[in-house]
Amino acid sequence: MATVSYNGKTFEVDYDGRSIVTVSPTEVKDFDMDLRDCDHIIYSFHESRPGSVWGCDGVGYAIEKAHGRAYRNRSGIGPINFKRGLKLLA
Repeated sequence: MATVSYNGKTFEVDYDGRSIVTVSPTEVKDFDMDLRDCDHIIYSFHESRPGSVWGCDGVGYAIEKAHGRAYRNRSGIGPINFKRGLKLLA
């Protein structure tokens, strides 16, 4: 797991060889901004193959907001592009 600083906050970036997950513990009042920052971070990683983005939508949005955990997932990221994305964010 790597950590990335963005807009003065620290985000965790986890990679399983196929997809990435960005996570930020957050306060309810900051949730939407942190979720937007998670989007910025995951789009810094270019896809190696077709993939998708998901997390914190619909009912999950209300649940994760109440629990103070903003996150996004993105699939289709290969190991080389994962390393390149981390360099872009450094």
